[in-house]
Amino acid sequence: MVMPIMLLEMVILAVAFYLIDRASRNQEIIDLDDSCLHITRSFHRGSGEWSFQPYWVQVILEKSRISWHPSRLLLRSHGKCVEVGTCLTDEERLELSDSLKDGLAGLQAQR
Repeated sequence: MVMPIMLLEMVILAVAFYLIDRASRNQEIIDLDDSCLHITRSFHRGSGEWSFQPYWVQVILEKSRISWHPSRLLLRSHGKCVEVGTCLTDEERLELSDSLKDGLAGLQAQR
């Protein structure tokens, strides 16, 4: 009776390690320089790249109507909209939003 339970535990443990490994490979890189805001996303279900002109980018932090739903951080410009920070907590999304707004304002002040 012990062997089947032990095998079941081993399978559950292997599946858990696989899921943790897969999730740890998710990444989102946001690069801001004088001429471009570049976003590179690589998740287990696909990847993508977006580029925006920093002067026109709107940083939008949408609060959910439902209290337990997470907020959404959107970058929008010229009809393109990209959600970033989907793996972050609401506090981290707020920090990222403030950092992006400060960085974009700094670039605009240099002009």
